[in-house]
Amino acid sequence: MTYPLTLTQAIAVVVYIAVKVEEGFTDFISTRELAAALGIAPPTATKIVQSLTRAGLVETREGAKGGIRLARPSEKITLLDVLHAGEQDRPLFRTDLAHTLTGGRPDVIRRRVAENLRQAEDAMKASLAGTTIADLHRNT
Repeated sequence: MTYPLTLTQAIAVVVYIAVKVEEGFTDFISTRELAAALGIAPPTATKIVQSLTRAGLVETREGAKGGIRLARPSEKITLLDVLHAGEQDRPLFRTDLAHTLTGGRPDVIRRRVAENLRQAEDAMKASLAGTTIADLHRNT
């Protein structure tokens, strides 16, 4: 799975639902409409919606008037919430790769790389936590 693409698609799904509902088009949006409008394969859209539902960001309803809607206001959903919905707190960078190098210098380098990547991930998450879905679609 491509991490940035999955995150970008999940953000697009949440923003699309927020815009549609706030513009008064409908209360629930169908997965089929969502997938077609955003150019996302229907199975991918379904997986994204399932992740967002498990995370409590959207709710679904079956039936003729069913579909997907936000479970809370777009001002209360951050980009970090969307990231967590899809990635379930997995680290962005893998630093536990096996190799055959041993000794002090390779261990120091490995720790430095891991620390730098952890700092980069922390900075990214702080930025995502500071942006809500409402920030993305309002006043445009």
